Amino acid sequence: EEQIANKEVLEIGSRYGKISSLFALLGAKVTGVDINKECLKAAEQEAVKHGVSDRVKFVAYDGDLDMFPDESFDIIFTKSVLVLVPQLDSFLATLNRKLKPGGKVIFIENGYGNIFVYFLRRFRHRTWAVSKAKFFKRDDMKSFRESFKIIEIKESWFPPIWMIYGEKK
Repeated sequence: EEQIANKEVLEIGSRYGKISSLFALLGAKVTGVDINKECLKAAEQEAVKHGVSDRVKFVAYDGDLDMFPDESFDIIFTKSVLVLVPQLDSFLATLNRKLKPGGKVIFIENGYGNIFVYFLRRFRHRTWAVSKAKFFKRDDMKSFRESFKIIEIKESWFPPIWMIYGEKK
């Protein structure tokens, strides 16, 4: 809690507001952004439900983080967002600019896994183009190292998930 209390947090892809509300419950001031305006309505209700609506604001997002001044956030968090970003290197560089000095990033993203996992995803997620999504591999960590000082990387094999914890360079 002491690492989050009174920090400015940006959650990209806040969806229904559960993680944003959790950060607020831990004492952070949170900005949650999402491209889906319907999700933002549900996210606002989630914040009300947990009594943190005074510490969380949800904003419609069009993919341009320049809606925020540089050095605005202490922590930036994403979960299952970066796999959908087409220009990952430039996006990560932008995230680095949005962090205050000493700011941290936490990325939880889907790894590629093996061929069995790939076909399982194609079956489970028929409504979106799995073949167009970018699933992370060990070689992709180069992009993260270019924009951030990596503090810790954890990788799960099943399900294939990466957790990347870093700091502004």
